[in-house]
Amino acid sequence: MAASTQITKPIQLKIDPGSQTTGIALVSENAVIWGAELTHRGQAIKANLESRRSLRRGRRNRKTRYRQPRFLNRTRPNGWLAPSLEHRVQTTRLFRTYYAI
Repeated sequence: MAASTQITKPIQLKIDPGSQTTGIALVSENAVIWGAELTHRGQAIKANLESRRSLRRGRRNRKTRYRQPRFLNRTRPNGWLAPSLEHRVQTTRLFRTYYAI
């Protein structure tokens, strides 16, 4: 077989995380090969959490039977992130594993 004469150039993955969108680009030397914007669901997640919170508060304010208060459920595990930030991290990791960079 003949030896391959193709020359491969290094490609870098550039990620620019933002609050509402994340910019993603594949760069070879100084030229952009491919670019994209990933829109986050952070605001939708926040709206869902707020709607759940309002429903919970409504249930608490109804005149129902007395229930013992809960007080030992306030601790968060190490490495905990807010749901909107967790979504951002997961989508960036998914992109990196999907394209194996």
